[in-house]
Amino acid sequence: MKRRKRRANGKSTWKRGPRRARRTSRGGKGQVGEENKVKVAIVGSGNIGTDLMYKLLEKPGHMELALLAGIDPDSEGLKRARDEGVGATHEGIEKILEDEEIEIVFDATSAKAHVRHARMLREAGKVAVDLTPA
Repeated sequence: MKRRKRRANGKSTWKRGPRRARRTSRGGKGQVGEENKVKVAIVGSGNIGTDLMYKLLEKPGHMELALLAGIDPDSEGLKRARDEGVGATHEGIEKILEDEEIEIVFDATSAKAHVRHARMLREAGKVAVDLTPA
């Protein structure tokens, strides 16, 4: 909760109110059990997608990486995902859209592809996170 606070000079600033314990969307109070994890996927098997994969494997938090999707069957990123035991597909975003358990998709593709992906993911009820560097 945020509220306005007046400074001595008359300008106002935002001040954060007291923090409250957050509940996860699946019950629990901050517990990170397998039943509390959110399934996520990465579309884009290049350097950005592969780097994020390693970060999610190292410190998953409340997330479980279910799939790394690309379009090149010989992609080094897809090979690395398979070596790490992560689901990998060269069928692109279509495979992610088929999996109803995936809730969040990190899009590490081009800006042009992301525009198309964002619409498709929104229609499927999935949250899209754009990782396109700008």
